Amino acid sequence: MSAGIRGSTWGVPILGALHVLALAWFGGAVLALDLRRLPVDLPDWAGLLSKWRWIGLAALLTTGIFLFAVEPLVCYRSVSFRVKIGLLALIGLNAWIPRNADPSSRARFSAGLSIALWIGIVFAARGIAFF
Repeated sequence: MSAGIRGSTWGVPILGALHVLALAWFGGAVLALDLRRLPVDLPDWAGLLSKWRWIGLAALLTTGIFLFAVEPLVCYRSVSFRVKIGLLALIGLNAWIPRNADPSSRARFSAGLSIALWIGIVFAARGIAFF
């Protein structure tokens, strides 16, 4: 399948666009949930966003795996890809920090760290395409 995508004219650009859309979908839900844990006054969307966040994550992982399968050597050689994977690992660790609705310093730190790491991932992902 990856050879078919790689060999087609529009396969990689469409897959890349779907990956960016999935990032916006998932990232928007995560950002809204993280901002709620910071001293930002937002409506409580947790119930609605939780379902959409998981759907966005599934789309993000699926498109990311396909993008990697299309050009594994390019990704392997890319410092930006390695930085992105490292930041993703840190986000996974950060997800284990207990997050509750109360504005405790731990929840605020976790939310701020999540936002910062996702911004880093966006920059690292763009670096894969250019470096």
